[in-house]
Amino acid sequence: MTTALRSAAAALLAAAGLILLPATGRADVFNVTLDTSGLSSSYTYALDFSLAAGGPNMNNTATVSGLTLGGGSAGALLAGEPMGDVSGDLQHLPINLFEDAGGFSDLAQQFTPGSQVQFRVDLTNNPQPNGGQDQFTFAILYLDPAGSGHFFNIPTDNPNFNNAFVEIDTNASGAPTFIGSQSTDPTDFPVPRAVDVPEPATLALFALALGGLAVPICWQGRFRARLDHIR
Repeated sequence: MTTALRSAAAALLAAAGLILLPATGRADVFNVTLDTSGLSSSYTYALDFSLAAGGPNMNNTATVSGLTLGGGSAGALLAGEPMGDVSGDLQHLPINLFEDAGGFSDLAQQFTPGSQVQFRVDLTNNPQPNGGQDQFTFAILYLDPAGSGHFFNIPTDNPNFNNAFVEIDTNASGAPTFIGSQSTDPTDFPVPRAVDVPEPATLALFALALGGLAVPICWQGRFRARLDHIR
């Protein structure tokens, strides 16, 4: 094997190793982005974060940090909020949701929508002994235009029918499960599907791996590689 071929093979192996390298300790970190630019100013809205225990062990915590409203603003807490054991709010981050007060905690607070809602969720993943799943949810509420004074969830296509845009379920045998949903009422609430965006360090890892792969490819003179986007 020539020196050039050996160098190319080494670069391929190094890049493959980077791609296969596990992102240790990150299974419980989620970066959420939700486009809210289409929400009408004729409604009053609230953001709703909750954590519910799926079994007798009330031992998980969800921490919401890095919250941005894309030019929007935070308002007052809804009546009776927060519920359960909660610290922080939209103006005083982070928001910590604990299960140790009745197995359920919730924070619902008014906000004026901007272009998008972004935040990070750090969710502990302690299993329930009965195999149950603890559940973090994020929803957007709107004030009843009929004047009842009640807030209702914007309807979504969440498969568990909880009208959440984000659902994260703990998993006794692995990483938590992320479910991103979108509004099923696009006329009144044109909110696209919520997405979980990889951490910057994860993006850098893949970029390095692809960069290593590009070395032998360019040396061969047969292909050009261009990295447009990594999801």
